[in-house]
Amino acid sequence: MSFSAVYDLYGFSPLTLDDVSRAFADGTVTLNATDAFDVSFQKFSFELFDATDVASSHFMRWVAEQEGSPMYTQAYRMHIEGYDTDEPWACLTALASRMNGVAVTMESGDGAGYMTDDQVEYTPPDPDTVPVKGRALAMTWFGRLRMCEHPVAQWIRTCEEHFPDFMPDRFDYFDKRLITDSSKAWLTSPDSREWSATLWHSALLGRIQFFLPLVAKRRESAEPLEDSLYDVSCYALLDSVVERGQMDRLSEFFTGMARELHAEVASCEVLDGYKAKDDLAEFTTEAQRRQEINRSRDHTLLGLFPDPVWWLWLGHDYSRLLSPWLQTPAPPSWNINADGDATLIRTSPTPARREELRDEWLPHEYRIRKNLFGRPRPAKTLPPWATV
Repeated sequence: MSFSAVYDLYGFSPLTLDDVSRAFADGTVTLNATDAFDVSFQKFSFELFDATDVASSHFMRWVAEQEGSPMYTQAYRMHIEGYDTDEPWACLTALASRMNGVAVTMESGDGAGYMTDDQVEYTPPDPDTVPVKGRALAMTWFGRLRMCEHPVAQWIRTCEEHFPDFMPDRFDYFDKRLITDSSKAWLTSPDSREWSATLWHSALLGRIQFFLPLVAKRRESAEPLEDSLYDVSCYALLDSVVERGQMDRLSEFFTGMARELHAEVASCEVLDGYKAKDDLAEFTTEAQRRQEINRSRDHTLLGLFPDPVWWLWLGHDYSRLLSPWLQTPAPPSWNINADGDATLIRTSPTPARREELRDEWLPHEYRIRKNLFGRPRPAKTLPPWATV
């Protein structure tokens, strides 16, 4: 019998050339220019490629539930045509076991028509159905251009060196162009610095937005306001982070990026009202907005957040400024860690919204104030460079 089908492998660890070669010991396996595996086995050939970013997250979650497993974090895919033995399937299941996962046979990439051995059929989601709203983790980094002249370039370099799993794969707000070696070279060059830039991380962070305070918005004449603040923000769907067991890794990324960007302040907030789209957090009209560290017209800092955030990073200057208060007994739920000359404050052991954290927060003298008309006023105590 001859037919063609889509085969997916779901699991928790990436495959190596040795893994694939051992599974197809009677064939030949090579690594091609796109880092996919070219496999020749018996009378057929196919390409085994990393499909983590394109596999249906809804179907992966459903399969995990059927297997009694946590949400899978890694996916590979292949199209095989024209075989008439069970041998390839035995090789695929052996390969899936190396990922601590499963192999599935599908009629299409979205899992439509798939049925388990117990005759349980998978039903793809209705595309017209509004996704369930949930919580998002809003992460924001604020820093001075004097300390980090090109935040986009520094972000890319930091991901390459320390956090390859968070490496952006696309750029440009509208076109979402693929990041190639040539486009990466341009993105990290001084000529690419603009007042607004967008990177994309398809696996978890979605859109990564950069805003730089520049004298002019045109790239050819843009000059930095060196003591002014840039900001970088992105959103991760809380359920996706928890299902993948990535909370500790996300915390490492949050603090590591704060160090490498020379952030003066960074925050992670838990916000309600975001919907899930391809396992990414998508803004809705009902979504809570992240707190801004309001700035004056020249983009200098006016103070710290008026309401609590879940994670708060304080750079060198703010750590020194708040050191007397930081040395007093912290609220019981807080965890305060010195990180070199910086400080990381966790206001709750588990994700918590600002409404759940209102009982304890920073002293008022460091927070942004508001006048009778609700307009922001500088905090009473600021770092020297933020005097307004």
